[in-house]
Amino acid sequence: MSYAVRQRLAAGVAAGVAVIALLGSVVVAAPALADPFTAVLDLGKAVDKTSVAPGQTFTYTLTPSCSSGDCLDATVIDTVPPEFDALTLNPTVVITGSPATYSWGGTNNRTLTVHFTTPAAGGGVELPSGDGPSIQFSLTVPGGLSPDWPSNGVPVTNTADITASDAAPKSATATTTI
Repeated sequence: MSYAVRQRLAAGVAAGVAVIALLGSVVVAAPALADPFTAVLDLGKAVDKTSVAPGQTFTYTLTPSCSSGDCLDATVIDTVPPEFDALTLNPTVVITGSPATYSWGGTNNRTLTVHFTTPAAGGGVELPSGDGPSIQFSLTVPGGLSPDWPSNGVPVTNTADITASDAAPKSATATTTI
């Protein structure tokens, strides 16, 4: 191999090593991706009666909470399962422990949306970190509900979700049998 060929080969190897070293330093020096979530949401859900007869009322209780920081723009959404469309929904929602607004919407006005309204230090609204509020709503089984009703004796699970702009979403469920 001639001297000129060896020089070009050595220069090529040196350039390759330099490129690999440069890329290695970029990978090592690249900042870690920041976790987009600075707060932690949680959501509990319970029902006061797991078995309900015609003429009885049962109540769902949701217990959202936030920790490791305040949860910005926190919202709870609970859609009453379609199996319960024959039941009477009490549209009054009782919220204690944190200022919030609520509305019913969606199909047959069976989706509850709760927005927490504590003013956030940087603007907007939040669910403050600490002890969470309580959200309650009720359904009544009509006294004359037919024994042939398709969901009679079937356990029905109701799922609620909570979201916030600075926390991972969570869900919770409660099951009731009519």
